[in-house]
Amino acid sequence: MNTDSKDNEDSRSKSQLNADNESEIGAASKHVLDGSADGKANDNETEMNAGSIKDIKAKPDAVNKVKEYKESIIKRAEQFVIESLPEKIIMLSELSATSIFCKRKLSDVIVNDDSSGSGDGPPKKKIRLEPYLISDTKIMTYLTNRLVPCNDAICKMFEIIKPIINELRDDLDLLEMWIRYMIPKIEDGDNSGVIIQHQILEQIQETIRLPDEYSSRICEYFNARAKMVSNVESNPYVEDYRQALIEYDERQYLLLSRRVIEIKNQYSSLYDAIMKNMKKLKKPRNSNAQSYC
Repeated sequence: MNTDSKDNEDSRSKSQLNADNESEIGAASKHVLDGSADGKANDNETEMNAGSIKDIKAKPDAVNKVKEYKESIIKRAEQFVIESLPEKIIMLSELSATSIFCKRKLSDVIVNDDSSGSGDGPPKKKIRLEPYLISDTKIMTYLTNRLVPCNDAICKMFEIIKPIINELRDDLDLLEMWIRYMIPKIEDGDNSGVIIQHQILEQIQETIRLPDEYSSRICEYFNARAKMVSNVESNPYVEDYRQALIEYDERQYLLLSRRVIEIKNQYSSLYDAIMKNMKKLKKPRNSNAQSYC
């Protein structure tokens, strides 16, 4: 009796085990089938996306305009390098040797203004105290009857050098785009010309930050000088303020004289590098005669 009961329990255990195994196998099969279906769906979606991308086409007019723009940049840049750049180097060289930027007495760039207290006589008196309101608070300030002028000699130098700075920025932008358009697509093989292109491009990119720096320093000069003039006006008996203003104008004159030479040197360096490697720039790989088109 006990033996029969034990056999029945064993058979029930085996039956339960088999049922559990069949359930797990069924679930795994369903998961595999579901995964296959999902994979097919993803493949179909990818194919549809690829097909839709292939269907997108640029308008012929837009493509032609971009091509014409690219060709115009290349033509302008080559003409600039061959014709305009040497003339610009000579012009800057001659400008740096003129009396405005070279061999000028420092006393010629100093503002001699006796109206704020310079000279032997007493400083000019302020006219009156004039009240004005800031946040409902009455403030008293001195008003004078004259305009304190800028340094005329320095301003004339700025008038000459500012257009040169703007032209430098435009010329560097043109040369940068020219080099970029001539770089061929990435391929294995003869890349010596491509390396030269990237080296000259790096030189242009290092120079292209200079125009913005030069322009910002012009504004910084006037801001700093205005504070110095205010100190001289407020403290006419303090000679150090007056001497600091003189030294500042002298320093600015020397910097502007040097800046013309720096711009000339940047042009000369780029011209030399481009002319020495013109063949490699236009034909970076021997197998691609028109690799930049």
